[in-house]
Amino acid sequence: MDIILSRLSIDFIIGNIANDNINILATLTILVIMVKVGKTVKYDDYGRVTCSTEIAELLDLEKGADYVEWFVENGDVILRKVTKEYAGGFDFEAEDIRQRLVAYEAKYGSEPIDDGLDFETAEARAREQYQRDMAARKALKNSKKG
Repeated sequence: MDIILSRLSIDFIIGNIANDNINILATLTILVIMVKVGKTVKYDDYGRVTCSTEIAELLDLEKGADYVEWFVENGDVILRKVTKEYAGGFDFEAEDIRQRLVAYEAKYGSEPIDDGLDFETAEARAREQYQRDMAARKALKNSKKG
């Protein structure tokens, strides 16, 4: 199981502190833990991505019958099953799916491994590895071109 940490920055302003009408801009950093579901799949030569069995089961997808939608939110890609909304705005299937997803998170999620590193040091190390990975990927693309 992989745990992915991302940092969301939330800016907010506090006004009228101690009646001095001072505005303070503060940044609150929140760590978001995402739990990986299923195996990693490859983007194929036809421009397709295969849906893992675990995702299909969690979303209760029927082959050839159900639709999914892709969204972008806060820099993350989100996949959702298209479900029916009933009169009054009720979407019972979406509620069932959400309950299954929350149960999956509770079962397979865990606290991040603490290497004894502060966030900035861990981020700097990860960024260095990312830059090496991107250089290797670029070299591979260039070798395929020529």
